[in-house]
Amino acid sequence: MCGRNYATFKPTLFDTKWLSKFDQPAKYVEEVTLMGWGEPTVHPQFVDFLDFANEHGLRKYFCTNGMRLSDYANTIMEKQVDVIAVSLDGSNSSVNDSIRRGANFEVIINGIKKIVALKKQNKTKWPHINTVTTLSNKNLYELPKIIELANEIGLEEVKAVYLTAFDEYSTKQVLYIDREEKR
Repeated sequence: MCGRNYATFKPTLFDTKWLSKFDQPAKYVEEVTLMGWGEPTVHPQFVDFLDFANEHGLRKYFCTNGMRLSDYANTIMEKQVDVIAVSLDGSNSSVNDSIRRGANFEVIINGIKKIVALKKQNKTKWPHINTVTTLSNKNLYELPKIIELANEIGLEEVKAVYLTAFDEYSTKQVLYIDREEKR
């Protein structure tokens, strides 16, 4: 689903020694978004980014595949993460895991449930958790079920975006009808 799988580049990690370069600009922003073309929770200094944001009074937001949410649940609460967007493309493992390479639906849902339980236990409104569903021909009719699932597990929001095609295979999955072809 990620465009980075189709781009030619050398994967790197942001060097946290550069964080000090953002001390001054941080005075003028409200939120830091920890994402890009990759999974932010695999960065070895992921918690350092959260600490930096806290030290500067910034809102903290990240988009994740959800596979490490259970591992970071206590840290997310301790560091008062504001918003988490979880990529979820199906209401069950057979659909979600067939679309999201390397995903494990049960691991993702259990991680979300763990954070929701900690929110209730701590009586906090944060983090705001939503799902982001990339709609395609494979999962378009899953959206109502994803909304029901989100409600069942205590999520506040479901977002849906259209699939961006990066290769021949994904072009066939895009929700687009060529009107010329249908004539």
